[in-house]
Amino acid sequence: MENVLDIEASSSRVVPPPLLRDPIELCHQCRNVFPSEPNPAIPVIADYVAGNPGNHISIGHEASTLLPLLQKAEAELVGYDEAIRQMDDAMLQLEERRTRLWKLKERLRWISRPSIRRLPPELLIRIFYTCWRDGYPLREPSQLDEYERFEQPNCRTPLVLSHVSAQWRALAFQESKLWSCIGVRFHVNDEPIVAQRIYDLTKFCLEKSKARPLHIFFYAPSLFDQGARVPYDPTLHRPVLAELYRHYERWGSGVLRLHGEDPHLPNEFPALEFLIVHRATMSAGLTAAQPLYATRLRILETARMDARLLSGYQHMHALERFSTDEPSIDLILGILQCSPKLREVKLNPRTLMTYQHRLAADTNPIPALIPHLESLDVSHFHYASAILPYLTLPSLTSFKASGEALSYHVNAPEFVEFLRRSRPPLDSLDINGVALFPGELTRSLSLVPSITKLHVVDMSMMNLIIGRDFLQEMTISSSASGVVLLPNLLDLSLSAQSCSLDGAILVDMVRSRVFGFGGARLRNFTMKCREPALDREIRNELLELVGENLGVDVQD
Repeated sequence: MENVLDIEASSSRVVPPPLLRDPIELCHQCRNVFPSEPNPAIPVIADYVAGNPGNHISIGHEASTLLPLLQKAEAELVGYDEAIRQMDDAMLQLEERRTRLWKLKERLRWISRPSIRRLPPELLIRIFYTCWRDGYPLREPSQLDEYERFEQPNCRTPLVLSHVSAQWRALAFQESKLWSCIGVRFHVNDEPIVAQRIYDLTKFCLEKSKARPLHIFFYAPSLFDQGARVPYDPTLHRPVLAELYRHYERWGSGVLRLHGEDPHLPNEFPALEFLIVHRATMSAGLTAAQPLYATRLRILETARMDARLLSGYQHMHALERFSTDEPSIDLILGILQCSPKLREVKLNPRTLMTYQHRLAADTNPIPALIPHLESLDVSHFHYASAILPYLTLPSLTSFKASGEALSYHVNAPEFVEFLRRSRPPLDSLDINGVALFPGELTRSLSLVPSITKLHVVDMSMMNLIIGRDFLQEMTISSSASGVVLLPNLLDLSLSAQSCSLDGAILVDMVRSRVFGFGGARLRNFTMKCREPALDREIRNELLELVGENLGVDVQD
């Protein structure tokens, strides 16, 4: 057996080469190596293993020789493990120190090298104002609610900028204009600690804005907003609102969503030019208990507010745009007559009772001449029919009237008489959901040949408006010698709820408008209807007119 294990030196070629290489040098300076000296048992073990098959079982007399070899191999493995552990500890320490040094180096690099924080103050201020003006988008514009579009710019932007460095903080704090746009938005699940933070930030912004005109955005949620766990507590926002009211003389603009029981609006805003004020709900409380006096007010929008807010209209000489849901005809007429700069009016009465009482008492209205009004948008045609007898609008260029889906007829004679009396240079007419008879609509259109944009929505299921008669009246014959209806029409949009349309006459009408027989060439045509109303052949004929430089859009 001794002869079997006494391997000559020449047989060392079968040992795996890595095991016979020079020891591994662990330290170049102290020449520390592992293993410190060759282990003679390793070549013996390697040749014995190589000389026997993998399923070889040692016989009894070999055990006394193999066991010491096994113990020597295990002892050397323990040495390897210890060396590796020591190396791992050293590597961890090296990695930790390297990470710390890299961070120190990066901080030193940002301190020593040129950066935006070392720009001249004049340039930094310009950057601040660019960030402040553009703000940061809350969401895509199409996803913003009716209030969010007014939230920028606001003081959150300079607050973020002031955290960059001491220099930026000093610059931001000295620019009062950056703090003059104060945005306050409460949420239905807010707690008192959140309300206190909002109050503190509001006071801070008011202080930093100094004497600058203020632009206020204030939003109070409804008591039961969607997803609320508990009803909203309106007492949370009232201290903030009261603090803002204390600076009323500096208000330049305001967008407010209030509760009925909130503190009353100050009755005087000497610098106010823009005001949107809505009440969250039609509660019994009244937000405005006194007239609003704002001699510089140019834009005003109210919703669900007390009528007394508008009763100071005699002082609104600068008003240019006005929108309200106030139904009082007397109040609306007063505002129209006392605002010589008023150009745009939108009326969306929340109730029809007030004007009905007015009509019952006044059977022979005297029209008021309003020479400056250019745009009138009335959400209820019934209300338009009630207020139009009191108006003569010779400068009107845009008129929009909306109706009810179930209204089959309205007082069209008032509309026709209004057009005949005013003779306005109407450019755009939008009849949305108003169930006029075709003869009434065409009679109205004949009085305003200046129209270039016409939008008609027929909500009836019987095609009371967009029927055969209307389409034939709108068709221009190449041999016609009579008067052409709407000779300047460039954009035509029709929408029908009925499942049946006379497609052939519709195509003839559009084609006659495209070739401009006796009038301007139609540039854009939109047809929105139910899918069965127009068969595929008619749709294809309309789309073929795209080749005649016509924009065509057929929607289901």
